[in-house]
Amino acid sequence: MNDSQKLFNRARQHFDNTNQPVQLALFGTSIYFVSRAEDVSEAYRNTRMLTVDEFYQRVFISMGTSVASVQQVFAPLPAGIKDPENTQGKPVAKLARELQIAQLQPGPGLDALERAQLGYMECHPDLLAGEVPSQKGSVEMSLWHWCADLNVRAAQGTCFGSALDRLDPELPQKFLEFDDLSWKLLY
Repeated sequence: MNDSQKLFNRARQHFDNTNQPVQLALFGTSIYFVSRAEDVSEAYRNTRMLTVDEFYQRVFISMGTSVASVQQVFAPLPAGIKDPENTQGKPVAKLARELQIAQLQPGPGLDALERAQLGYMECHPDLLAGEVPSQKGSVEMSLWHWCADLNVRAAQGTCFGSALDRLDPELPQKFLEFDDLSWKLLY
């Protein structure tokens, strides 16, 4: 399996593009593909039936994080530590997931990120440049890769300003390469 997106597309075609959730068993592990917004929202809300904690823990450990560190990130806040932003003493991992959900689900958080990203793109028209027409007067490129590159660069600029660009101007491209291959880390 060299292309997870192609695998997902073939699975959808196999099930007549119903967009129903699909379960794939690989090497004794079940992987779920969820593509409808309603199903994604339900998966985020229903953390008792569908949790990703074990998955994240295994990924962290497989990438070299110590078991003790993983346990600490997923453990509730110690009773002696008071945090006004975390009055329930939730684990750091749970807080990070809640923040991701709050920012990426439809609503004010996503609207704010969208406005910031569009504003960044309007201030950086150079993001839309870069490809030079050939002698035929046209450019052939993958729409998927162009959109991914544009969105990663705009999201990076929105969230981090120019700080990451100053560290490594090619970081968005490296991220896209990692994103294409990261599924292999699980196996």
